[in-house]
Amino acid sequence: MNMMLNFRHLMAMTDGQGLFEHANFNVPRREHGYCVDDVSRALIVLERSQKWSPRIYGIRDTYFRFMCDSQVADGRIINRCDAEGNWSKNPEVADHWGRALWAFGTVVNRSTNAYLAEVALERFSVSAAQRTYHLRSMVYASLGAAEVLRRMPQNREALAILADCVDRIRPAANSEWPWPESRLKYSNGAIPEVLMYAGHFLNRPELVKQGIDLLKWLVDVESVGDQFSVTPTSGWSLNQPRPSFDSSLSRLLHW
Repeated sequence: MNMMLNFRHLMAMTDGQGLFEHANFNVPRREHGYCVDDVSRALIVLERSQKWSPRIYGIRDTYFRFMCDSQVADGRIINRCDAEGNWSKNPEVADHWGRALWAFGTVVNRSTNAYLAEVALERFSVSAAQRTYHLRSMVYASLGAAEVLRRMPQNREALAILADCVDRIRPAANSEWPWPESRLKYSNGAIPEVLMYAGHFLNRPELVKQGIDLLKWLVDVESVGDQFSVTPTSGWSLNQPRPSFDSSLSRLLHW
């Protein structure tokens, strides 16, 4: 069944500059300004849904303009902007850089606006020249690369991002703990997702199998009976009590 998402809260949190980072209920906390982490995710959601009212087109354009403004000439990304439109002077290649590439790649693949898709590809190519030691950031960037490759399977920048990312995801030798990190962190499902994308686009079927095996293990670890609870940002490793931070979410998902 196809349903249109309810964007009322998103609209309440958005002005002509971007999406406010924090709120008191549905009232934006202007003093905290905006950040690329949140705007990129909102842009991805909009492009994936594509069932919009006319006002949503304007919000999409606002988010895209914000993302473009966050990029500096060498492809690094500034994460924060205050409510007056003043950007911090700290371009980086942390998580927000990866999320920016994910958002640009999503626009390339999914936008119904050909001009926006063309600009997004240019922006993706500029930031894809950068690299980072942050695995999550590389994983987010790889999700953007996979979006580009869905539209352009031979795109060199996207293929290079994917290849460099999977080279950092080392299979663990311990069968009891097959995860490629010493502990689960946040956005864990993105790692097997990227492995499967890389296996497909790089013609490496062993990566597809590795991604599927990791995903099965992750679902098993994060399931209790018929309820699912994702690992919170505090993380979890073997022989520790399972965190219960997201138990309320699991009940909602179950409901």
